[in-house]
Amino acid sequence: MSQFLESILLTQGALPLLHYHQSRVDKTLASHGGTTLSLIDLLDTQRLPSNGVYKVRIVYDIQGQAEIQVIPYQQKLITSLTCVEVGDYDYGFKYANRSKIQEFHKSRGSSDDILMLKSGKVTDTSYGNVAFWDGYQWTIPSHYLLNGCRRAQVLDTCPITEKEIGIEDLLQFQFICIYNAMIPLGRILIPTSRIILPS
Repeated sequence: MSQFLESILLTQGALPLLHYHQSRVDKTLASHGGTTLSLIDLLDTQRLPSNGVYKVRIVYDIQGQAEIQVIPYQQKLITSLTCVEVGDYDYGFKYANRSKIQEFHKSRGSSDDILMLKSGKVTDTSYGNVAFWDGYQWTIPSHYLLNGCRRAQVLDTCPITEKEIGIEDLLQFQFICIYNAMIPLGRILIPTSRIILPS
């Protein structure tokens, strides 16, 4: 039986993206014929810290069985990326099993992470969704492997352009930004010159 994963930001006792996570859980379970799972009811059974920044890691299945871990959060240092073509790989749901992404990640060479491409179009890194800064505005790729909760929040709340971005477009931008449920837009900025393009 497939298991699914939600990594939820807990900061100073607040869960700012919880309704985005609940929406994704609802869509995931509905698409797999599963039962319902209320994240707020599940988290109400836990004694959550009121200070500090934590990752609340929930692994669940279609029967509504769930395991929870509350882990002090430490952001990874990512300063360089290698482009990796992933072919027809599909990660439309956030599965707990990330073995295929981990396999792609091994192709990063000396870089810290990978920038995954589908038919030459930019999608995500192994760590999160991406956005690009050209000195004036943010642009996010219209192609993605996973429509992350932070990506959904950014589209809902930020003035941002969404369009197809190919590898030939990368150097039109100054920076690539990696963001996810734990990391807001703009915190991790990597010069596009630090992206290793396919040979």
